[in-house]
Amino acid sequence: MRLRTLVTAATVLLLFPLLARADDFTYNLDDNFTGFTVTGSITTNTDSGILTRSNITGYNIEVSDGSSMLNLASTDSELNVAGASLTATASGLFFNFDNANEDLLLFQSPRFGTGTDYLCYQGVNGGCDDFSGAHESIAIGDSGQIEELRSGKLEIASMPVAQTPEPESLVLMGTGLLGLVGVVRRRLA
Repeated sequence: MRLRTLVTAATVLLLFPLLARADDFTYNLDDNFTGFTVTGSITTNTDSGILTRSNITGYNIEVSDGSSMLNLASTDSELNVAGASLTATASGLFFNFDNANEDLLLFQSPRFGTGTDYLCYQGVNGGCDDFSGAHESIAIGDSGQIEELRSGKLEIASMPVAQTPEPESLVLMGTGLLGLVGVVRRRLA
């Protein structure tokens, strides 16, 4: 009987991390350039590897050119990720501006093709806007397009330090509950 209980408890402890669903990962944007600023957050369902559009579960980004502001949110704008330049780690989101494919990360309101109201991260041969080469750019209303030349693999958003991964805390809680069950069973026996 004790062996069976021990095996059951060990199985639950080993399978618990697989059963626990991790929360989404939220990264903070905070770029200040001569011509514009970008602040806000991007939320993903993973914190490692190459990201596609399906990995980005939400975003709320504010861009400003000094005189106009634009809010790009997942509820009222569109997102496009092309290529393999957007990657995630436990510490941040990175974009490889040196990639020679047509790589890009584009947030545009209200939909693609409007020619304005966007934030774009573009690799060497990307196609966000009419400015060629690797850059980050915005366009707000009739203010025109503003670019910032970029190169290399750069962090575009960072992970807040105090975020606790959910599966680990659930495992800790589960092992504590199993310990309490063991103490109660021993006292009752």
